[in-house]
Amino acid sequence: MKHYRDIVEKYFSINIAEKNRKLKYVYARAIYFYLCDKYSKAHRTEVAESIDRHRCTVLHSLKTFPYMLKHDKQLKMDLYLIKQLANIKDSQREMSIKKLVNAYNNLLIKFDVLKTLYDREKNKQ
Repeated sequence: MKHYRDIVEKYFSINIAEKNRKLKYVYARAIYFYLCDKYSKAHRTEVAESIDRHRCTVLHSLKTFPYMLKHDKQLKMDLYLIKQLANIKDSQREMSIKKLVNAYNNLLIKFDVLKTLYDREKNKQ
């Protein structure tokens, strides 16, 4: 947890435990809660107590975090960069060669189908 807190505080140049409702602080705490929840074994109560907050604050932040990411591109970029600083690799992005080839072949098939449909419509006109 301390590792994530240090990275988030350095990135935003703030103390996330400070009682402040500015968006910068809200986003920084949300990223901290997300990282601790997803990548550490700490309980949410421990995460909350580490910055003098209540467990419900962590729960609310985790609940609303996906919506924050959806509507704020800068927050999404901040999360990505902080994950890079913390050396967190998203396993979803890693693909085996076999999966990559299958995905590529599926795209080629879909492209051929769409091209055929497009050509048919073009010829009707």
